[in-house]
Amino acid sequence: MDLNAVNNQWAAQQNAAMNGQLQGMMQQNMANPHIQQAYRQYQMQGGPMNFEQFVYGWMATNGYSPQGIQHWRQTENFNQQQEWIAQQGLRYAEMQRGQAQMEHSAHFQHNQTVAGQNLMGQANYGTPMGPQTLSYTLSPGYHQTPQGTVFVNAQGEYFTVDQAGNHYRIYQNPGNLPFR
Repeated sequence: MDLNAVNNQWAAQQNAAMNGQLQGMMQQNMANPHIQQAYRQYQMQGGPMNFEQFVYGWMATNGYSPQGIQHWRQTENFNQQQEWIAQQGLRYAEMQRGQAQMEHSAHFQHNQTVAGQNLMGQANYGTPMGPQTLSYTLSPGYHQTPQGTVFVNAQGEYFTVDQAGNHYRIYQNPGNLPFR
């Protein structure tokens, strides 16, 4: 089910209903002799609005009364604040989407790197000195790496060897996560 289409259809129905009601109210008020007289006075004073705009304003401000104008301004300010808040929410959501896309790309690249290492007979190992990429087909014995000495026993278990000759078991770390 396409929820966007459902929401858009609902919004279109709501807008059509509201526009129908608004047009009915506009027609009724445009036929009101009292409003027509107020518009003629407005025109004589040099008012720039056409009759339809004047009637809409009349309805929005309760006949251009001071209380109606104040209420209309407060409502307009509230609506602008809500629009600003919604825009900030949209910007935040767009920022999160961008971050998620960058993370997805980084994870994809990492997965490609690990897959390439595996095809070359290598794997990531977590060691006390940090992650190391080692061949998982090393023969038993001692091996020098850029990060130190690695020992492989007869069972194929890997150990890192510190300066004092102590051996520490290391494990494949497919995600290349930090050593813990």
